[in-house]
Amino acid sequence: MSMDFYLYLKQTMPDKFKFERYAMEQGFQIKVHPEIDLMTNAGFCPICLTDERFADEPGANAFLTGFELDHDKFTPIKPTTTVSKGFLGLFRKKQPKATPFDIAIKDSSIVLAVSCSTVDSFEALMAYIFGSYCVKYCNAIFDDPQLGCFYNNAKEIEIEIERITEELCEEKEAGKLQIHRFEKWL
Repeated sequence: MSMDFYLYLKQTMPDKFKFERYAMEQGFQIKVHPEIDLMTNAGFCPICLTDERFADEPGANAFLTGFELDHDKFTPIKPTTTVSKGFLGLFRKKQPKATPFDIAIKDSSIVLAVSCSTVDSFEALMAYIFGSYCVKYCNAIFDDPQLGCFYNNAKEIEIEIERITEELCEEKEAGKLQIHRFEKWL
């Protein structure tokens, strides 16, 4: 099973070093694979997460995680039109009906698809941290179809990151954390 998220970018593109610094500001020490460029590479984006909260033994605090990343040009679709019902509707002008999401993404030119598997407990966390970074520093819109919501405010995503982190800590305590130890870059 996978979870998909979408980032709608307008002009500013993500930078892996700024992404790593933002993650550090949020309390997560990450390192994106040295050969990855977030805007030119497609496929799996490996990330090393170093975090004592998830270590099950001393010194075993580095984990290999990441997410699938794909890029595409984005052209917003025209909003659907609404027609007034009844006899008077025949004479009234049709008005375009744009949803709040349509309005939020209307100036976007690139969409990044971020896919996570459920085989690694940290992938969704990494996707949310990346999404929060892009919203805050790249003026992006972060769409989470699983929850049926989108974010244009990094503070709201940061609240979700805290919730996800708490759930991961509970999974660790219950022995249900699915991890891949980091030994070296593949």
